[in-house]
Amino acid sequence: LPDIQPDLQEALDLGIVLFAGEGEERIDGLLRDAADGTLRPIYNYLDNLPGLEGAPLPFLPRSHLERSIGVQTSLDAGRGCPFKCSFCTIINVQGRKSRRRSVDDIECIIRANLAQGVTNYFITDDNFARNKDWEAIFDRLIALREREGIRLNFTLQVDTLCHKLPHFIEKAARAGATKVFVGLENINPAALIGAQKNQNRISDYRKMMQDWHNAGVIVF
Repeated sequence: LPDIQPDLQEALDLGIVLFAGEGEERIDGLLRDAADGTLRPIYNYLDNLPGLEGAPLPFLPRSHLERSIGVQTSLDAGRGCPFKCSFCTIINVQGRKSRRRSVDDIECIIRANLAQGVTNYFITDDNFARNKDWEAIFDRLIALREREGIRLNFTLQVDTLCHKLPHFIEKAARAGATKVFVGLENINPAALIGAQKNQNRISDYRKMMQDWHNAGVIVF
């Protein structure tokens, strides 16, 4: 850091500031420093990531969402992924430990959007299959759909091992999953190892995709 400090000061003089980490509970300090003219070159919170329990819920009014295809909104049920793919920015920003919102928080944001007629979601967890509360979240969404008749559907991001989690795909479909993003990356085992994506086994790809298709879910 001392070797590049002059460059950082020059960047600061130009109005360039590096904020590393997540904004909850921290962005207000950055804004105060900006208002006071006391900005620092670097705000580094990578080693002190915020918890999501009780954190403000992501919410946009329908008037904004109507500008998107399908009037779709988004939410993060959790953050962090245990894997260490060399090309991934998520694990460098969000870490490799599962941090997540409570199931009650998830229901709260669903109901808030339902009140404005929004039922289409993109759940932005980089790897929802490694959210430690995935089953509890699915069970709550299933209850909303099957017991209360609440219409909702969503897109997920998952890994190639998700089909090995008992009932994961079955419950995802019942909860309202219509599409999933899956990081296949490559069909060359050597390339996968080179990228430290050791969790991917190309011999699993066919069954994983077929299990999703059997559940009526489109794979991207």
